[in-house]
Parts: sequence; structure tokens; C-alpha cells
Amino acid sequence: MSLHQYNDAIVISKGMALMSLGIRLKLEREACRLTPSAVAAIGGIQPNAQLLYENGTRCPRADYLSRLSATAIDVLFVVTGKRTPCAVAELSADEYALIKFLRTADFSEKHAVEHIINRLAVTLRNKSHD
Repeated sequence: MSLHQYNDAIVISKGMALMSLGIRLKLEREACRLTPSAVAAIGGIQPNAQLLYENGTRCPRADYLSRLSATAIDVLFVVTGKRTPCAVAELSADEYALIKFLRTADFSEKHAVEHIINRLAVTLRNKSHD
């Protein structure tokens, strides 16, 4: 990893910046349970280009990232490493109440809710494969 001084800011070398973006892109793709070919199709690129993006050899263009933003992929996270904040106005009353409860719950209550959600996710995932 090489660092360069530029106008009193430390800039990570191009190869390192691309690697970080590529890793985040792959993490988001996997979190959305999408194949490289599926993301390539959404982004309007060839599957081999997707793999080049993910391994940090090539940097994605803005039009590709714009197309991905229509999916569940968090493009802000891919580009900056910071998650897109969820606007409170977009939450339903039930979602807001759940978040409020989780913020005030003790460890055992949070653990119980997490366990229930994980079990539900497994059940739903299994049903979708039937």
C-alpha cells in the first residue's frame, strides 16, 4: 500500500482504493444473494467486468452504480464505506416502534428478538426454495 501527500491530505494509492471498493461491492452483492452475472446484467456490463470490479482491477462507472441503486445494493456503502442512513419518515409506525424498543431493550430482550428474526429468516428462506 502506498500513500501520497496531496494538499495536506493523505490519499491512498489507486490500487488500494479500488480494492476497498471492490470488496465492498462483493459484500453487498453477496448480502443481496445475487450472482456476479445477475449484478452485471442489472448494471449493463459483461460478467467479466463485474469480476474485475470486485477484485479491484477496474473501477466501476457512474452509470453502472446508478443502475445498481435501483436494487437493494447500498451504493453509498460501495463507494464510501458508509451505510445509507434510513430516513425515519420512511418507517412505518410498527417499524419505528420496533426500533424504539430495541434501543431501550436490555441484552436478553435484544437477544430474544434477534433469535426470533433469525429463525423467521431461515423459515422464509426454506419456503422460497420449495
